[in-house]
Amino acid sequence: MATLQESKQTRQYAYTLHERGANNKEIARTIEKSEQTVCRWVKAYKKAKSECLARENKYFEKIDNLLNTPTATVAEIRRAVDSLYKLQDMHKARLLNL
Repeated sequence: MATLQESKQTRQYAYTLHERGANNKEIARTIEKSEQTVCRWVKAYKKAKSECLARENKYFEKIDNLLNTPTATVAEIRRAVDSLYKLQDMHKARLLNL
């Protein structure tokens, strides 16, 4: 029986293979899991990633608006960029812990 850490590493490897273009059947064969399991993992990953990107896009829009606003201060822009970096770090953690 795989440990929790091994299982987490296997899922992360499956996500990496998916990002590199492997299909679910190829991933399943590589990591020695059922195609149904891989499908469930990839579906959850894609949903979470989509949600993360949608939230990040709102921050990009805010930063873009600030950059195009003549009265925006450097401090406002810096805060918006710092907030985006924090959000991206949270999203990385979320995707790694699916």
